[in-house]
Amino acid sequence: MKLLIDSGGQVQRIPTVKLSVVWASNFFYIYQFNNVNDLLFNLRTKRLNNIFYWGTQMVSSMAIGYVLDFSFRSRRTRAKILV
Repeated sequence: MKLLIDSGGQVQRIPTVKLSVVWASNFFYIYQFNNVNDLLFNLRTKRLNNIFYWGTQMVSSMAIGYVLDFSFRSRRTRAKILV
């Protein structure tokens, strides 16, 4: 199956596949923040939950980046530590 754009050119498959993967990974956030948080929290605690959630995301991404960039062990050992 070939996807064509209005100008008659062909659409590349890789960006199309990436778009579907990005949408699928972000669909989880919509489900979690709307369905789960609406049932478990009121407006004030939803805000607090989001602050802690995104704060933890930021701190953990910095920690993972630090461990991966710090060359105290081999690349293989660092990968095993983070898995």
